[in-house]
Amino acid sequence: MALEIVWSEEAENQLDRIVDYLEENWTEKEIEKFFKRLEEALKQLSQHPQSFK
Repeated sequence: MALEIVWSEEAENQLDRIVDYLEENWTEKEIEKFFKRLEEALKQLSQHPQSFK
């Protein structure tokens, strides 16, 4: 059973800043790849939280 990931306000703000940076400095293809890897990491985290500190 996967756990729900709850983002703190600080984490959401940090992600917003990261997205702003990416949009200014990366191509659309690179941004899509970043978000795909982020989604994969979040899925892994929700399914195996003991694997992460």
